[in-house]
Amino acid sequence: MRSVLLLALAACSYSPQPASLTDLSDGPSDSTVEPSDSTTDAPEPSLVADPFTSGTTVGFSNSLTFQHEVGVGANRILLVGISISFAGSLVTSVTYGAAALTRAGAINAPSSDGRVEIWALRAPASGAASVLILLDDASSTIVAGAVSFSGVDPATPLGPFNSASASSGDPSITVATTAGEVAFGVVMWNGGDYSSLSTAQQQAWNKNGANVGSCCSIVGASALTTAVSPTLGWVVEGSFDDFWAIGAVAIRPD
Repeated sequence: MRSVLLLALAACSYSPQPASLTDLSDGPSDSTVEPSDSTTDAPEPSLVADPFTSGTTVGFSNSLTFQHEVGVGANRILLVGISISFAGSLVTSVTYGAAALTRAGAINAPSSDGRVEIWALRAPASGAASVLILLDDASSTIVAGAVSFSGVDPATPLGPFNSASASSGDPSITVATTAGEVAFGVVMWNGGDYSSLSTAQQQAWNKNGANVGSCCSIVGASALTTAVSPTLGWVVEGSFDDFWAIGAVAIRPD
């Protein structure tokens, strides 16, 4: 039997969490006003995060739906991170209301024992709508979450998709970012135990989805940080080694 730890959304009910990444500009501001010449410095770029939402299926399913609310700031993007207990189950579509998201990238765990996908939507409509995730079969438990930002680069809001996977050890990945960007990562771990963050990063969701009628469970989680080229990592609780996969992207400010 597989048991899988997936980075995921809160159980199918709508339970938004307060966003702590409200001001993602590079470095602290100085209250002292220094003399300057006639040249006016450009304002620091900043990203503003909306409260995240998450959900999980209880047992195997080919769909998951939950609510998310996008804010009213300009230059918005919506990201949906998905953890799946079996890599043979592929996401066929993700929608936010009537708008279709595009897959930013995907990574399988070794031996097809789990999968992570990240999907994105540029310029999502402000307000609340349902996130609907559809798979091509009902052979997996699904854990997923959504986070939206304003203040992103409208032309190139995301950096390249980064991925890592292994058959043992604590999950981690280094994401290449520059000042002002935010690293966003989603992890799937196939061990069934709770995982905690290993580095100075902010957790969006960390959920366990039980496979009803079996010995196993899956947990999915995500993390964000404004550190430059950070290593996103999770510490597996307990001594059980198993397969894991991580997908990550950099979110670029305008």
